[in-house]
Amino acid sequence: MINVRLWIEYCLVGVLVASAGLAVANHFRVQVQAQKVETVQQELEKSENTIRAFEDRLETAETINSAQENIIMDIANQRRVDGERILELIDTYSSLSQSDKVLRNRLILLEKDDDAKRYLDNPIPDSVGCVYDGTCKTPTPPADPGKDGAGKGLPSKAPPSTMRSDPETEEAS
Repeated sequence: MINVRLWIEYCLVGVLVASAGLAVANHFRVQVQAQKVETVQQELEKSENTIRAFEDRLETAETINSAQENIIMDIANQRRVDGERILELIDTYSSLSQSDKVLRNRLILLEKDDDAKRYLDNPIPDSVGCVYDGTCKTPTPPADPGKDGAGKGLPSKAPPSTMRSDPETEEAS
């Protein structure tokens, strides 16, 4: 019976030692897991901070993209308006070019017309000539309707002594 009792005591001591060993092992495992949890929590906090930083960057990028999109739309609208204006300028230039051709052809015909040459050979009155060459000193007041019997408010013809002649025709004669 002692033998059985001894075996039971040894078994109980063995269970007690094994329990103590398991307790120590569990204690160290809990400490290791606590350290791992703490490390994971720190990494999680770093990750969350990184995510917040990326979210802030993303928000900033979205704001910048929105502003750039508005600028691009403004530029596109301005390009459309510019295109319309350029087409208008091209039409105007074409019209002016056509008018220039017509006027040049008319001028060529006038240069060949003897009646036009004779008309242009007439001297220009000083009152009109000073307007062309910018030598008018004082403005001429309008004529009295009662003077010269005209009654229409038109100035009378200038006397021949105040008539200008064309310098080119004077040299030719």
